[in-house]
Amino acid sequence: MRRDAPLDLRLPIGGLLAAVGGLLSAYGFATRNDRQLYAPSGGMNINLVWGGVMLACGAAFLASVAWRRHREVRAAGVRQAGARAPAAAAVHDGGGDDSGARRS
Repeated sequence: MRRDAPLDLRLPIGGLLAAVGGLLSAYGFATRNDRQLYAPSGGMNINLVWGGVMLACGAAFLASVAWRRHREVRAAGVRQAGARAPAAAAVHDGGGDDSGARRS
C-alpha cells in the first residue's frame, strides 16, 4: 500500500450509511400514513426516525472526510508558500550585506 494514500474507512462507511439511511427515510416517508404497518412500534414511524439517524451519521462521516482533505490541501499550500518565502526574502534583503552594520 502506498504511504501517501492511506485507507480512510470513513468514506465507504459514510457513503453506505448515507445511502441506506436515505432509502430507509424515503420508505418511512412514503408509508407515514400506514397505521397498521407501525402498530407494533406503538404507532412510531421507526423507518423514518432511524433512516434520519443513519443519514445524519453518514453525512457526518462524509463531512469529516471532506474536512480532512480541506485541511491537507490548506496545509500543503502553507508549506509551499513557506518554501518560497526565504527565496523571495533573499531577493529583497537590501543587497545581501550580512555584516549587520547599519547603512547611513
